[in-house]
Amino acid sequence: IVVSRIGIFKVDPENMAAVQINEITEICGTSSFNDVFEDTHGRLWISSQDKGLFCLDRGYVKQSQYNFGEKWETAGITRQNSLGVIIHAGQGKVWMFDEVHKRFIRARFDDGGELGIYDMLRSADGNFYIATDGHGILKINEEENCLEKADLKYPDGMDLTDASILSLMEDRNGSLWCGCTNRGLAMIASSNDEETFIFIESISGSATGDSHINDIYKDKEETLWCGTDDGYAIRTDLSGKTIRSYSIGSDITCFQEGTGGKIWIGTISHGLVELDVLSGKKTIVPELKGM
Repeated sequence: IVVSRIGIFKVDPENMAAVQINEITEICGTSSFNDVFEDTHGRLWISSQDKGLFCLDRGYVKQSQYNFGEKWETAGITRQNSLGVIIHAGQGKVWMFDEVHKRFIRARFDDGGELGIYDMLRSADGNFYIATDGHGILKINEEENCLEKADLKYPDGMDLTDASILSLMEDRNGSLWCGCTNRGLAMIASSNDEETFIFIESISGSATGDSHINDIYKDKEETLWCGTDDGYAIRTDLSGKTIRSYSIGSDITCFQEGTGGKIWIGTISHGLVELDVLSGKKTIVPELKGM
């Protein structure tokens, strides 16, 4: 499934073709989307650009529609915490879904103001982390229904408390990887480790030192893929060492591992790109070019 500003599509990898799911477009009354999440109940939470958040069942039957602003505006991203609670970030706020009353309740943020929220991650130890613009990494306190600073260990001189974090990923060791604005890639070791290790440096293929890490993805081999705003897909090992850099030619938004040594890459101007990891060959899905 591919989510885009021109609709939601099913992709046929063998034939490199995409077909729009028209039922969703008709139900939601829009073709502009930015996120789809399936929860443990099989419900689809679909965030639109102009109609709010939709909840559909497996058969694409509309259950509910939610708005988080004064008018129907861009909905953000939806995930689920370790307790099964639906968490939605949209309109600069974080909301928790009340299953009994079928409504969203805003999580309190004592620092005030609206948040720029880029990513959310449920960690293996049950924490729910939120990547923000200028507030570093926050976490949700479910008991108090509030957001608070994540209690992470930072080495001297490398505090990310007030950093802009665009992406989050947890590796098999429980270490937290952060894609930062202008600061490259950071790894915060698990609290179980005796030594806290953090790695920050330019990870731009152009070596300009000012690229943003839009997305971090972990493949089956436990290597990381970092997508930058200057169009590079950079593969690293868990020590932060670059294995190989691929020039994609467009701002990268996301990754998904395919089969046969392929990685699917979502981009701003090239749409959906299939990358052959070994040869470096890139193939664009025609229907999604420029999505």
